[in-house]
Amino acid sequence: TGTPLTRSFELVAPGPETRITAMRLVNAHTEAVLDWDMHTGEKYDLGGLGIPPANLTAQVFWTGATPESVVFEVDGVQVRVENVQPFTLWGDFGGNTFLGPELGFTYGTHTIAATPYSGVDATGTAGGALSVT
Repeated sequence: TGTPLTRSFELVAPGPETRITAMRLVNAHTEAVLDWDMHTGEKYDLGGLGIPPANLTAQVFWTGATPESVVFEVDGVQVRVENVQPFTLWGDFGGNTFLGPELGFTYGTHTIAATPYSGVDATGTAGGALSVT
């Protein structure tokens, strides 16, 4: 007879992964929501709305545990780590969203990506990201 083979294992319950589930487009100058749930491929006629591209910002929503920070990227470049709710692309003060930097958005196609983290300043565990083009 041979020696029995023994294997040990542990089953763990999945944690409540934090995932960015929606991104809304906001006119930071007026706080008006232009799109409550942005999707890839959408086009916005800013000229028809009388809004310069630099006035645009985005705010994210999530499922799971509340993130401690969210990293925002625009066109593949990290532009902000937001540590305070509401998590907005260019930040806010007292709920009033900031306008983009002088060289923020221009007319054309852009990609915004947001990744939540369990710790401040993009530390801890990264959750599920959302990217909208």
